[in-house]
Amino acid sequence: MRIPIMSVGEFLRKEFMIPLDISDSQLAKEISVPVDELTQGLNDDQFFSYDTAFKISKYFGYSSNLVYNFQEDCVKRQNHRFKFNPEEEQKQFTSSK
Repeated sequence: MRIPIMSVGEFLRKEFMIPLDISDSQLAKEISVPVDELTQGLNDDQFFSYDTAFKISKYFGYSSNLVYNFQEDCVKRQNHRFKFNPEEEQKQFTSSK
């Protein structure tokens, strides 16, 4: 069974925006980013720019690279998931012994 990959938008909403009762438009205004750009990033329709990711991270009081690095990590895990073939991995593991 595979563990679902949490998207950046899902993470931000569940961990920060919902508990703090912050809407997309309120956050966009607070960090001086167009609402459309923020909403598209939160809905995972597009990636956050480095500048927007930086502003979001700083707004919530975290390392400036938190959102950007999370976004990059999601892409890597997603790419690995598409390449991963359990049967092939097992063959490689048993043949190397």
